[in-house]
Amino acid sequence: MTPTVPPTPTPRPTATPTPVPTPTPTATPTPAPSELGPFTTYENATFGFSISFPQAWERQEGDIAGGEPLFFASSDLGVPRLLMDISWAQKLGQPKDYGAEVLQIYRSAAAQMRVLSEGDVSLPDGTKGYSYVIEIPGQQVTLTGTLLVVARGSQVFQALAQTIRTDFERNRADLERIVRSFRFKEQTPFGVRRAQSFVMRDDSPTVFDPAVIGDATSARYAQQVYSGLVTLDRELKVIPDLAESWQVLDGGRTYLFKIRSNARFHSGKQVTAQDVKYSIERAADPELRSEVAGIYLDDIAGLRDRLSGRTRDVSGIEVMDSTTLRIRITSPVPYFLAKLTHPTSYVVNRDDIEKGGRLWFLKPDGTGPFKIKGWDVGVVMVLERNDLYYRAPAKTQYMVIWNVGGNGQTMFEAGDVDVAALGGEQAQQAQAASSPLRSQLSITPELGIYYLGFNHKLAPFDDVRARRAFAMAIDRDKILRELMFGTAPKASGVMPIGLPGFDPQLAPVAYDPVRAKALWNEALAAKNLKVESVLFQISGYSGVDVIQEMAKQWEANLGVKVQLQLVSGNTNRARILSQAGANLFEYGWVADYPDAHNFLDVLFHGTAINNIGAYTNAQFDRLLEEARTEQNEATRTAKYREADRLLLSDVGAIPVYYFRNYWLVKPYVKDWFLSAQRVPDFATIRLDRQV
Repeated sequence: MTPTVPPTPTPRPTATPTPVPTPTPTATPTPAPSELGPFTTYENATFGFSISFPQAWERQEGDIAGGEPLFFASSDLGVPRLLMDISWAQKLGQPKDYGAEVLQIYRSAAAQMRVLSEGDVSLPDGTKGYSYVIEIPGQQVTLTGTLLVVARGSQVFQALAQTIRTDFERNRADLERIVRSFRFKEQTPFGVRRAQSFVMRDDSPTVFDPAVIGDATSARYAQQVYSGLVTLDRELKVIPDLAESWQVLDGGRTYLFKIRSNARFHSGKQVTAQDVKYSIERAADPELRSEVAGIYLDDIAGLRDRLSGRTRDVSGIEVMDSTTLRIRITSPVPYFLAKLTHPTSYVVNRDDIEKGGRLWFLKPDGTGPFKIKGWDVGVVMVLERNDLYYRAPAKTQYMVIWNVGGNGQTMFEAGDVDVAALGGEQAQQAQAASSPLRSQLSITPELGIYYLGFNHKLAPFDDVRARRAFAMAIDRDKILRELMFGTAPKASGVMPIGLPGFDPQLAPVAYDPVRAKALWNEALAAKNLKVESVLFQISGYSGVDVIQEMAKQWEANLGVKVQLQLVSGNTNRARILSQAGANLFEYGWVADYPDAHNFLDVLFHGTAINNIGAYTNAQFDRLLEEARTEQNEATRTAKYREADRLLLSDVGAIPVYYFRNYWLVKPYVKDWFLSAQRVPDFATIRLDRQV
């Protein structure tokens, strides 16, 4: 499946809101003589703070995930007003340091902003901060206000009370009173205390209906809340899950599953064979438009008839009784059970979906080790232990996953999170013998690859010489050494290190700019082409600096300019590539199941849905088709290795690097485990804060 873009470790810019009336939040009147009238207090449990402002003001909580401030309030004229927001420190420091970072954010939105005065401040409860008086010119009026910056851990809170410049001195005492009323409270998202929970930072899931999940981030969440017939253990071997056992019959064409008698949905409803049948048939419903059902369920007899709308059921799935399910597949493929571990076949509760409406998945009735206690989409998800779980219950009651935040290492050092992912220079530095973080660093392999693909339908890359020229014109050793700081292994073929069938003898295409230029000229001359530029579609699978360096090397070594086009990684990439007339694209892939089929076949077979660049090679396809049903493991491995060598020789793509994970883990976090699919095992995590 496709990995999602990693979190951006930069402060979040503050938007300029337009306050509108909303229901009044829980408030505590604070009577006091004031130019602006009596005050009331707003409290935010998610981020743990309170602040007071005039009771008569209109107020609204902002969409922080959409770039709005946390909270804003104003008089009915729009000013005076209060903007309350949060960003995250790049590194830990003093109040003045945090203030300087906040000013950079403000200046990025208002370049003409002026600082009229500044200084340290101490709030009545002893909290230390930094204060400014700032002036922001506008097209019609200039706003002047008092800005307070206070930090807790890596969280940097900003309270800005402002009015038009001519009214500032008259209202100054009230504006200062507003910002200095800021108080820290215990941070309790959805009522969950820090001491009760494991806390981490991760991207937000892009979807949460398992039938349509195609990205690695969404799958990580889904595996905590849902489950399927089978799953993978820590060695990526298929083991029973909702099914307590199964039989393989008819020469590998029929599977008979026995459902656990103690399997329950979160609601307590028993899981039956009919629930499994419904879930798979729902995933294949053409109205659902799942782009992954045809990839992970296509071996089931009758599945494609259901996908195309020719039938309402899947003929290969038969309910024998409430706990027995029979599934027939079209060919005896050895990886069928492994494909069933993908979220597409996870079991859902039909009643829950039909009663829950369009947004049923915001609090689904799953079967996994955790259930959703609360979810502020794009901000934070809180998972609660499922005490009805049919296997060993989770060891920690709550998992708090923040989808907003900043630099992972800084959040970790501040104690805001219990684990943090590192990359690039931070990962390199943490490995140094002198690093205080070295003892807390966990390094694990990942079955994933970053590669560059070609549009094989469009000249000049329908010619292997042009493809080889581009492969030979980039110095991957330099990129991995200087830009990725040696934290990722160079890729040779498409099958990554650790995958059954990986060929350690496979040699990658060597960097040779002289030969690359000659091949490029040959390819263009053969078709009488003059190519001054190529269009390269990017989706954030690698860093901008890596993309820019590759483009720079292509231009220097081949004399061709590279135009970059940003596209979403969650779109139909093949369609977007074709519509845009793009020549190149970047892609990342993490194993859905530990089999070469999931890389070579799923990504490059001539008929594969994920064959974005439309690569075709009859000999390559034949090898893959033979390997699909080959029962002798040695023979099957040999066929996949031959296919990988052929793909490299034909330059069907340019393998760049394999993935590797670097995580900081607090000493009190016990039994932390990250699989080679980059999925943490939340159920086994135990917190021993006495350490």
